[in-house]
Amino acid sequence: MTTASLDEDHPSRRASLLREAENERLRIMEQILQHFIGNVPSDIDSLRRVAETLNGEHSRQPNSVRNEGADDSDDSAIGEESFTVNEISENAARPFPTPCALIILESSRIGTFRNAFSDRHEISDEKEYYRAKHLQSSGPTLSAVTQWFPPQPVAEFLISIFFKYGQTNYFYVEEKWATAQLQSIYKQKSSGSSDDSPAWCIVLMLLAIGTQFVDLDSVEDSEQSVGSPSHDGSAAEDDVGVTLYMQAVKLIPDILTIASMESVQAFLLLGVYTLPLDTSGLSYTYLGMAIKMAIQNGMHRRYSGVSLDEHGLEVRKRLWWTVYTLEKRICILHGRPLSISSSDIDAELPTDMPNFQPPNFANLRAIIMLNRHLESIASTIIQLRNSPKSLQIDRLDELMRHSESLKSLWSSLPSDIYCNDLDPQKSMFRANVHLNLAFLLTQVFMGRPFLFTYSKVSGSSEPTRSRASIARATLASDCIQAAHQILDLCQLLNDHGGLARASYIELSACRTALLVFLAHSLNENTKRLRKSLTNGMSLMRLMTRGIDSAKSEFSIIELLERAITRLNARPVSEAGNINQQPSGYEKYKHWAQLWKQQSPQAQNGLIQMNPQPTETPSTDEVTELLWSSAETNMSNFALDPFFAYSQPIGESEVGQPGNYLYQSDTGTLPNLSLESGWMGYQMPQ
Repeated sequence: MTTASLDEDHPSRRASLLREAENERLRIMEQILQHFIGNVPSDIDSLRRVAETLNGEHSRQPNSVRNEGADDSDDSAIGEESFTVNEISENAARPFPTPCALIILESSRIGTFRNAFSDRHEISDEKEYYRAKHLQSSGPTLSAVTQWFPPQPVAEFLISIFFKYGQTNYFYVEEKWATAQLQSIYKQKSSGSSDDSPAWCIVLMLLAIGTQFVDLDSVEDSEQSVGSPSHDGSAAEDDVGVTLYMQAVKLIPDILTIASMESVQAFLLLGVYTLPLDTSGLSYTYLGMAIKMAIQNGMHRRYSGVSLDEHGLEVRKRLWWTVYTLEKRICILHGRPLSISSSDIDAELPTDMPNFQPPNFANLRAIIMLNRHLESIASTIIQLRNSPKSLQIDRLDELMRHSESLKSLWSSLPSDIYCNDLDPQKSMFRANVHLNLAFLLTQVFMGRPFLFTYSKVSGSSEPTRSRASIARATLASDCIQAAHQILDLCQLLNDHGGLARASYIELSACRTALLVFLAHSLNENTKRLRKSLTNGMSLMRLMTRGIDSAKSEFSIIELLERAITRLNARPVSEAGNINQQPSGYEKYKHWAQLWKQQSPQAQNGLIQMNPQPTETPSTDEVTELLWSSAETNMSNFALDPFFAYSQPIGESEVGQPGNYLYQSDTGTLPNLSLESGWMGYQMPQ
């Protein structure tokens, strides 16, 4: 007789089996609940209260996402917190930390439940995030800004200039989105609300950045020269850009309050605009606000929600990696603490989407990879500065491995259209040059601490050279060669389209190359070096027109260049004796000549008997001048990535910090900036 027939013949037995199965199911469910939420009362009244609470919470939870499975390890294990990013506006998202399991709290605890299988299209009438709407400005603030928008044809032209010259290897905003916003603004100038502040700020900053590059469009088909009208530092477009910027900053309170993804873009563009004007001040601050707001929106975490489509998710990823990469680069090159640790980031890298604008995916991925190498190199250099004798050779070996890895990465990048393609006739030409400059600046950053030991190391005989000496010589040589290549690329840009005075990467790269040449000229004075220095100074004069901060920094470079030129022009006999004390006879002869001139000061014995040469500084004096910037409070001007140490990492015995290896707190990166008061020389105001 079969089991089925037995069940049919014995209804009571069938009912008993069903009850046992139901009890087993309930027991298993109770175990699962206890595993995730701990011991809770399981009586019918308690369960009914919990169910009612969950029903109320569930009605207010839109766009819930599926939990990706539970870890069945020990209860005490700390699981990875997942994030749901719920939509605020078309281009904004707000994160909500959700538990990996059900959280049911009673009495003193409030229960929250995220239904993993709720309808992704469910819409909630109540916002589950709080915004201090009462702190937002009233309509008049936005209305006052509208009158400063230029005529629509001018605005459309400036927007096109931004996307042509201003957005190269990074992602700031989509062109089609910006165009749509511009059209919307001109249609509803009188009806904008404070909720539109982030979008309006973005458009204003796109226009302002466009004014910084507008001169490039006027010289695109002609050769630039120092005397051309486009190099007039008092160009009217500068005033237009400043006016647009001043109107944009009026919207900052609302941008902060709204705290959307558009707010991230607004602060990012504010930082980009001020990057060539005040890198370590305003720009650093704006970029810091951008990354803090991105973190607030959970953009640093892997997205596990469902409210963003594939395109929206790609915008989110590219925006995060742009903010993170640019801000971290500024922090490293200016000796600032990092805003977020790499270990706290699990956001996915951008992916290639054929129809995405701008189509610079390969370059964006490359700049992200270069920034990772820069971070690793900076960390190793800090360890080298603070390592005991026994470990310094290991740090030098590590730098050599970084160098090889960096070169390997660079050789693997595309050479057609993107990255390594330097054909001036192709659309990605300027972006590719900028990417090459970023790579070369990383090489300079790695080798500049060893520049002042280059001559001694390179002059050593091969058998007697230590592993450390070879490493220092190699890194210094790569640094010098990279500086020459930087100058060649700047000249190439100047010959095909022109150098942009508002381009931070072009300005900082040329400036850094000049500092390398000046430092290396103390080791050797070759014809190639003199020619490169002369050409570099001419290019810097082109780029510093109309930018006061750049002119101030360039004035320091001119001072150093004149001092080193006089130093190299001295006769050999004078160079050998300049630091020697004059003999008694020479002192007497000098006094006698002055006395003969009937000088009252000489006759009264007030003449200095040991005059110090003032017109021609010694090599040591120039070296001290080059490296003294780290001794002061360096926050205003940056000569990055050259200045990182108050003293070079020298050729003394490996592991003897002494006079050559500057010790500092490892909590921050090396400061590479240049204070306004530098060795007694005041920067022009």
